[in-house]
This record gives sequence, C-alpha cells and structure tokens, in this order.
Amino acid sequence: MLLSSTEQTLLVITSALIAHLVFNRWEPTNVPILTVLLIGIPCALTQAAFIDIGPIWRVVCTFALYHASLATSVLIYRLSPWHPLARYPGPRLLKTSKIWMIRLARRGGQWRYIRALHDVYGPVVRIGPNELSFCDASLVVPILGTQGLPKGSDWMGRAMHPQTPSLIALRDPVEHQRRRRTWNRAFRPAAVQEYLPLIRKRTAQLLDILAKCEDQDGVDLAKWIRYFKYDFMGDLVFGGGTEMMRDGDVDARLQQQRAGVAMMVVFAHMPWVAQLAKNLPAVSRKVTELRAMGRNRAADRCKAGSQGKDLFYYLANEDGSEKEAPSEDVVLSDGLLAIVAGSDTTSTVLTSAIYCLLTYPETYERLVEEVDNFYPPDEDWCSTKHHADMHYLTAVLNETLRLFPILRDGSLRAPWVGHGDCTVGPHFIPEGTQVRLHTYALHRDPRYFSRPDSFWPERWLVAAGAGGDAPAGFAHEPGAFIPFSRGPSDCAGKALALQDMRIVLCALLQRLAFAPPRGAPFDEWKAEMDGRFANSAAVFTVSVRVRRRD
Repeated sequence: MLLSSTEQTLLVITSALIAHLVFNRWEPTNVPILTVLLIGIPCALTQAAFIDIGPIWRVVCTFALYHASLATSVLIYRLSPWHPLARYPGPRLLKTSKIWMIRLARRGGQWRYIRALHDVYGPVVRIGPNELSFCDASLVVPILGTQGLPKGSDWMGRAMHPQTPSLIALRDPVEHQRRRRTWNRAFRPAAVQEYLPLIRKRTAQLLDILAKCEDQDGVDLAKWIRYFKYDFMGDLVFGGGTEMMRDGDVDARLQQQRAGVAMMVVFAHMPWVAQLAKNLPAVSRKVTELRAMGRNRAADRCKAGSQGKDLFYYLANEDGSEKEAPSEDVVLSDGLLAIVAGSDTTSTVLTSAIYCLLTYPETYERLVEEVDNFYPPDEDWCSTKHHADMHYLTAVLNETLRLFPILRDGSLRAPWVGHGDCTVGPHFIPEGTQVRLHTYALHRDPRYFSRPDSFWPERWLVAAGAGGDAPAGFAHEPGAFIPFSRGPSDCAGKALALQDMRIVLCALLQRLAFAPPRGAPFDEWKAEMDGRFANSAAVFTVSVRVRRRD
C-alpha cells in the first residue's frame, strides 16, 4: 500500500531518530555499521519516500531529510536537560560538537581558551558533547591516582587505533601496569646514571656550536635546543642515527614530526574519525609517515642489536629481566613514543626556561650566581652531585614547568567501558564521558598560586621555608602542581627529564652568557618574546646574543 506524503516524510524522520538512538547507545565506529546507518538506511528509504518525483531528486530529498533529521535530533539532545552532562555549565557551541575545539587546537590556542572558560564558568566546564574539564586540586588523586580513571580514547585516536598501541595509549590498567615495568627499569636511578655519557656528548656539542656563534646576532637558541634534544633522544632510544646539530634538519624529520603531531590533534578530539581516516591515505598520510619513520628507526635498532645500555636495551628486553620478551610490534610502537615524547617536551621546557631567565634579568643573575658557586670553571658541569643542593635551580625549573607545563591540556581520562558510571569527588561522570584535569588552568589558578601569571621562582623557596616570610595572602598548593601528571600513568621519564634539564642549564650558564640581540631595546624584545610564548605551545624562536664566559 502506498504511503501518503506525510507518512513518507514521517518514515524518513522516524528512521533517522532510530539511527540516533543506535549512535547514542552504542557509539559504533565500525566502518560497515556506519555505512549502513549513514548510507544504507537512506538508500533503502528511497524505495518508499518521495515516490512522486524523479529518481535523482528522490535520492537527494531522502538523504537530505534523513541526515537533517539525524543532525537536528543530535543537536537537540546535546542541548537538552535530558543529556547526562546537562547540569554542567559551558558554552552552547561546545556542547553541540567538537569541531569548534578542533579549530582552536589547530591554531594552538586551545589551552588558553579552556583556562578562560574556567575563569568564567568555574572549576568544572563542559567543553564537548561528552567531555568535561576540571580545574580543582582536590580532584587530582580521584582522577589521576591509583584508584582513579583509566586513560581516555584520545591517544588511540591520535595514533589512528593501531593494533599494538604504545604505552601512553593503553586504557586497560592491568596491561598498562605490565608494560610499564619495562619503562620503570629503564628510568630507575641506576639506569638514568648510565645515560650520562650520552648527555655529556651532546651537551658538549651544543656548547661548542653556541660558542662559535659568539660574533653573531639574533642566534635562534630554540632551534639549537630542538636539534640537541632530537640528537640526544636518537642516541638514547635508537643508539644514534641523527646529527641535526651538525647537518641541520636535512631529512625534514622535525617538520615531519611536527606535521604528524598537528594532525594527531584532530584525531584526539574525534577518535572515531581516526577509524575512518586510517583507510583514507590522503587524510592519514602525515600521521602514517610519522609512525613509519619511528618504526623504521626502531626496526634498524632491533637488527643492529645492543651497543650499550640505551633505552632500547630495556624496551627490547635485552637485559633479560622479563620472562617473555615483548613482541616486535610492542617494541616498535614504544620506540616511536620515546622519540616524540622525549624530544619535543624537554626542548620546550628548556627553551621556556631560557626565555623566562632572560626576560627577568634579576632571576638570571641569581641563578648564574648559584651555578658559579657549585660549578666554578674547573668543575665538571655534567656531574650531578650538587643538584640536590641547588635549590634556586630547582625553583626555576619548577616555576617554568608551572607556567609552561608539557601537556598544557592535561591527560584525558574516562570511566572504564562496561563498568558503568562513576563519581570523582562530588561530580557524577556517566560512562562514555571524557574528563581532563586542565594542567594549564590548574597551574595558573590564583586559589593555588599567588601571582599566578608571573615568573616568580622565589615562591618555591618561600613555600619550603627557605625564602623568608610569606607575603600576606600567600597561596601555594603543591597538590595542584602536576607537570608530569600523577599516579600510575604519570610520565615514565620524568627523572631523566629533570636530570637532563639541570645538566644542560648548568652547562649553558657556566660556559656561556646570553642577552637580547644588539640594537633591540629590552622592552621591545621582551614584548616580542612574551607574545611568542603566549601564543604557542611548542614551535617558537628565541633570538639571543651569545658570548663565552671564559
């Protein structure tokens, strides 16, 4: 029996509403299922809908009405009081789709925007259809601690859902704990000391290069630190193979890495898109090239075997500590993680520290005085024996990490699928909801840190009772300081990162002196640097003048 025009329209709309119920309940990402829901159903409806018009217009009208009804239903539900996150405040636009946050992330300003949202809406903000951002120190342990939430799906999305995820993407706490044992051995204190020759070699090379720039003006210190960290991580992870400080980025590896990471940002916000994108070479090319680069270098290191106790020595179980050696896929996947995580992160912190020191000359002079006290010209700058007593150096690094944390947007977490809803503190978290403790907002919250946007290393000395009396209203909450995350999924290499940064800063300040370029008024140069660091998370330049102190 033929349906009336009204009935045909209602059939299409009802089918779209049923599809929405399927998406809402099961969130399918399987390509065949998505094809059925988004293409198959409207194709079938063309046999019963709009039969009074030509075949081409019948298809067009059916598809348009079906998808318009589906989109309208989704938008109404996400903005409705029946949505599980309806009680949480946030901009309406962000509640409807993650597209708006992707645009911000691509431009590099997501972390500033989310902090501004917390300033307006308070400690908890809904920043996506199913995502919450928290700025509350009391939730650090409930979210990140041993009994906290597992990883979210963003890291799997970044890597386009590989068969063998790297350590940072593992969501299963039991599997993460098993895989983490290898990394813990690789970064235990004794192992970190074994890496000192690698640090010494590359830091000495950096010092020589910068010393040769003495007669130049406007030396890009950030570029040389990036090259230094990439060469060092190449030595540490793969036993060598890169010479960027000598040859530059001749193979465009840093450009490739940067392009791949930028594309990963998109997939992190929409992990389900990564399921589709990995089948589209034109879309996934940058991420695929980055993963291939890391896997190829890891494969070469596997074939070459151990030349010493580098990071790969432990990742590949060459020390024989594990009863069962990890699969080749696990080793290759973790090797890529190490080179990306180790080079971009600490190079950014080191560059940020130099920027802060140069824009606050009195702080620079005080740190140089401490370095000269512990590392006079005849003292080995690579020795770590004085680090524990260099309280101002520790304060400078802590303050840099507070202002410019490595993961400014924090680590995404979510209730374990299949285990139901949960609560963190007083907040109800429905299953399927992504949550993050926003590190940048937390570190710059005036409730936890006085003068939150100022570079003030002395705050750490005052808090420790070694910097005089605390000023009136002084706020300092150590529990809100999470530059390396917290709990069982914190940064595995934080001990090496801190040792590396201490050694490099001591070496640079013992051997070299830095200043703004000639002819640049300090106020103008500082304003330019402030603008660069306020609008970028990783890629920037720091123009300086270098001279030898000896």
